[in-house]
Amino acid sequence: MAGWPSSTIPPSSRTAVPTPRRRLRAEVTAKTFRTWGATTVAAAALALTPLPESERAVEAAVLSAYDVAAEVLGNTRAMARASYVHPVVPDAFRSGKLHDTWKHSRDRGWLERRERTVLTLLDE
Repeated sequence: MAGWPSSTIPPSSRTAVPTPRRRLRAEVTAKTFRTWGATTVAAAALALTPLPESERAVEAAVLSAYDVAAEVLGNTRAMARASYVHPVVPDAFRSGKLHDTWKHSRDRGWLERRERTVLTLLDE
């Protein structure tokens, strides 16, 4: 390869940085990271929204959270809803559980508050 000394192996995606699949020893794809990101962003958007009084306002808040996730993904609301935001998040918001979980979650270690919130919801 031009520009590289003959005794050196040029960096590649295999040698420079371990792939997430090898690093985590799990079946991880780009969609896994996109789903995680969209789910945690939607959770934070909803957790920071006061629980509305009416069912119509609740659904408007959920749609708004899908819009936030879609914006982060560079995608549409329909795609965020159908393929990326885990249904536990809007369900927990509707029941009020998301706000309680958010209240008890904090940034710790490598996980942000929004990630801890989602992990707690998924574990229950």
